[in-house]
Amino acid sequence: IRDAEKRDEAWERQHQWGAERMRDVIEDFGGFYRKVGQIAGTAKQMMPAPYIECFSKTMDNNPPVSFREVRKTLEESLGGHLGEHFAELSRKPVATASIAQVHFGRLLDGREVAVKVQATDAAMMIGDIESMLQTTKAMRWLGLDEGLDFPTIFRAYLDVVDEEFDFTIEGAKTEEFGKLLDAAGLADRISVPQVIMSTRRVLIMRRVRGMKLLTLFNRARAQNKIPRCPTPVSKCHGAGGFGWQGVFHSMFTAWGVMMLKHGHFHTDPHPGNFMVANDGKLVLLDWGQTKRVSEVERMHMCRLSLYMANEDHVSIAREISEHGTVRLQRPTTEALSALAYAYFDTRPSPLAEMNVMDLKNSPFVQNKIVQNTQEGFFAIRSVFLLRGMLSTCGLRMSMVEAWEAIARNALVLNGEVPPSR
Repeated sequence: IRDAEKRDEAWERQHQWGAERMRDVIEDFGGFYRKVGQIAGTAKQMMPAPYIECFSKTMDNNPPVSFREVRKTLEESLGGHLGEHFAELSRKPVATASIAQVHFGRLLDGREVAVKVQATDAAMMIGDIESMLQTTKAMRWLGLDEGLDFPTIFRAYLDVVDEEFDFTIEGAKTEEFGKLLDAAGLADRISVPQVIMSTRRVLIMRRVRGMKLLTLFNRARAQNKIPRCPTPVSKCHGAGGFGWQGVFHSMFTAWGVMMLKHGHFHTDPHPGNFMVANDGKLVLLDWGQTKRVSEVERMHMCRLSLYMANEDHVSIAREISEHGTVRLQRPTTEALSALAYAYFDTRPSPLAEMNVMDLKNSPFVQNKIVQNTQEGFFAIRSVFLLRGMLSTCGLRMSMVEAWEAIARNALVLNGEVPPSR
């Protein structure tokens, strides 16, 4: 097609057709394929708009299981009939994600609750990941991975997936991180749901009134606009900047505390897992998928973030080389520094903004990742998801700059001298 406008229209139709077909595949396969869709749903630098729109629905709008199955799970887990526990319970779920679905209800004592019920089989999810692992191993052996170490990514998922299927663990982690964020002085800006009770397959929490970021983003996307930050939210997070800038500063602080101070963090910060409460607070949802890192990894992240905040490229490359978990075919200072900013900061950079599936221009084709980081993968995933949300809101911000004080304090407490500014 010679006419540029007609060519763009043809591509738009093709992308819409392809996105709908891929959404159908994800809905049909379910399991881990929904998590792949969740990641793709924030990858604005890789995906045309129709794919972003379709994949965003995998965050909390997947096909639900029947209420008969929900009732069965609840009665088996809680004991007795539903009427012995709930005065009301919605038959229709308000959210259906990759592992569970959520129903609103009211307990016999009048408390409004959100009831999270497991809706996916653990064996199926693990089987999906293992199948993808074997496929990517074969791709790597045949030289079809285009310089990317995909097997390490799926091994990283296998490390954490078991905990996602035990809601007693998720309930305990929700309370753990609530106390952590409160102790960090974030209680006036960030909270977690109040846990009422949990079993292996059911988690009952106090209902939070508000709206998910995903809903705000999707409404703006439908109008081809940048989402507007609600006034109560802007006021609540105003200390960190105006509008969304203040909200992301609060997010960055929370992830800095979790990753650099605590060494245990939420690894699924997509917009379906953030709610803005009516009072403007940010509520962090879904604590099933978290990652604990070793002290060695935690100190590495602290040093690396400070070198990156200082734009000390030689020290960045040295830190990555000495840590040894990421190896490039040709580990030049420039290549290692560029990889660090793409992997571990939300600021825009040439490599971070590049579509790695653009094989003609991808640097990984010319300088392959020989080994990726298994322990650090979920830090990279978190950065990737947060960067995608920043892009949706039309912002350009650096997370490592927001982490500076947290990283310095963590190094001092560990007996290390932080790098000079």
